[in-house]
Amino acid sequence: MELFNQWAVLNGANFDLLDLSSPAEALGNRLVLSKDSRTIAEDFTLAFVPANLMISRSRIYELGLSNQIGFKPLRHCLLNIARNPDCEMFLDFSQDDQTMITERITIMIFLWWQKYCQDSIANTEAAFWQSYINILPESFNTPIFLNDEKSLTLLKATHLYSQSNAKLEKLTTEFTLLKTHLQELSGDNAVELDRWLWADAVFWSRILSFQSASDYNDLELPYADDLHLVPLIDFCNHTTDEPSARWHLTPSGMEIRSTSLTASLSPGSELFFSYGRKSNVELMFIHGFCVVDNPDESIMFPAPIVELKEENNGLAKKLEIIVEYKRMLMLSFGVKPVVEVFKNLEPEIPGPFGSFINLDSYIVLLISVLGEDDKFILTEREIDGEETLFWEWNGEVISDPLALLKVAKSEDEDLRLTKAIGTVLLDEVRKRLEDLYVEIGDGVDESLALKYLMILQDSQETLLKAIEETIAVTLSK
Repeated sequence: MELFNQWAVLNGANFDLLDLSSPAEALGNRLVLSKDSRTIAEDFTLAFVPANLMISRSRIYELGLSNQIGFKPLRHCLLNIARNPDCEMFLDFSQDDQTMITERITIMIFLWWQKYCQDSIANTEAAFWQSYINILPESFNTPIFLNDEKSLTLLKATHLYSQSNAKLEKLTTEFTLLKTHLQELSGDNAVELDRWLWADAVFWSRILSFQSASDYNDLELPYADDLHLVPLIDFCNHTTDEPSARWHLTPSGMEIRSTSLTASLSPGSELFFSYGRKSNVELMFIHGFCVVDNPDESIMFPAPIVELKEENNGLAKKLEIIVEYKRMLMLSFGVKPVVEVFKNLEPEIPGPFGSFINLDSYIVLLISVLGEDDKFILTEREIDGEETLFWEWNGEVISDPLALLKVAKSEDEDLRLTKAIGTVLLDEVRKRLEDLYVEIGDGVDESLALKYLMILQDSQETLLKAIEETIAVTLSK
């Protein structure tokens, strides 16, 4: 830790009011106040990290394409990947220079090189970030790293298992395509999948999106890229309560600034950012932790299209077409074919479900439950000499969400649509609750990952039971 502090200060960082701490019960470090904060006003600069310490794609390319001898292996690696037709998926075609690799892959390759090729870059210019790399976490609690029986049971119960497998499959594909290039970069060092997984975990758990800053477009900033690793700043943890600090971009670097809460903290108190509104599933999947009583808890499941549950009776092809066109209609309206239920929601829609589903999910549910009995039909018309399929509801073409919502309002005076939506929702909620009811045996392992998964299980159960009760009351009327 001391080497990191010395390196950061020597290269222009200032964090006299803060200390880095590494508690035994947690993975990684945290930022705490080192001095009395009672005199600290709101929006006071607590720390500063200059731009030259940040890691981004532009900086990596600038160094990789320079004449500095230490970066020569990195230069060859980046250029060879861009020239390899099998690696075309890693190129960023949004750039004028279409031989440039995407931000994520570039930063991951750099992290991998810095972490696992230290002997080859020692005593060269490329060793500049070693003090930072060496204090990054060695292990993570994210699902792709969990393979014990109890963790797998809870991953399946909370529906994180399939997401984890999909991510592992994607990372394995990336690694297979990049392996030869990583071998060239590493020389004699082992090139293994788990090291690529480590680079991905570091990236997602620590990366900052500069464009997410609320005042980003109002500032004239010299940063060409969106995604950056910012040493020191990335040691600040997340809170769902009022944050005691925030990050702020300047033309010369990044600051940690105080909030109205900072002055109430005592020396040794940990500083917290808000990472934004994130459910426990998202926190566990990306960062490897969950929050008890998370006010931003939500659960997502596929659109419950009623035709998926119908007996085909020889109409399988017709039902398949209807399901596909319903999904296409959702996408054309700018909504994904999924429903998300929330713990705390400012109502966007009228009716009894506004406290836990937003407008996007309401649109998905409407399209899911409507059928021929509702005069919601897929019809064919000729336009410019070509037969084109359209959705109609009571004879009105449903060309946009407003048209859908307009007809829904007029058609739901007797709450028939509301009850249809409630019925499919209740079915999904009860299936999820049934999935959650699993036992992981006596003598529970006290691992941090398992504790977080149990928090996730409890928070999902609490949310689903509350929604189940609301829907049941509505359907009973």
